[in-house]
Amino acid sequence: MGIVGLVTGILAIIASFIPCFGIFAIGLGLIAIIFGAIGYRQANNNNGNSTLPASGMILGIVATVFTIVWYVTVISTATSSISNAIDILEKLDDEIERTTDDVDKSINNSLDETSSSIEKSMDASSNAFEKSVESMEKAMEQSSKAMEEALEQSAKAMEESAKALEEAMDSRY
Repeated sequence: MGIVGLVTGILAIIASFIPCFGIFAIGLGLIAIIFGAIGYRQANNNNGNSTLPASGMILGIVATVFTIVWYVTVISTATSSISNAIDILEKLDDEIERTTDDVDKSINNSLDETSSSIEKSMDASSNAFEKSVESMEKAMEQSSKAMEEALEQSAKAMEESAKALEEAMDSRY
């Protein structure tokens, strides 16, 4: 039991210095304390060497205390930082609110001034769009005719190729 307590105590010390493994360090530390105490009691009852179990117990206690202190420090620092962040966010919220009121006033003034110019440009755009639609329709008609002619020529060429192929096959046999 003493060796198990010492080994888990060593593992607990190692894990306690790795921040992500702090929970494991507490668990290993508690296991080291329990096995160290059992081994220490057995060694004292049998008049054996109690150095290994005592070392495991001490390492388990140190690892557990170190990890708990580390977590308390981290949590208190995080709490303080969160409190400061909340204060800063409240100040920013007030400033944003004042700024949005100013922006709303400015936007309303700009909207009134630009609405008439937008209507004029929309009328001009509508006229230009209608003209471009008409020219696109004409272009589509022309390309449709050209495609029909190309298809007819391709069909004729395929028929001629088929006839030539038939003649070639007939002359072969």
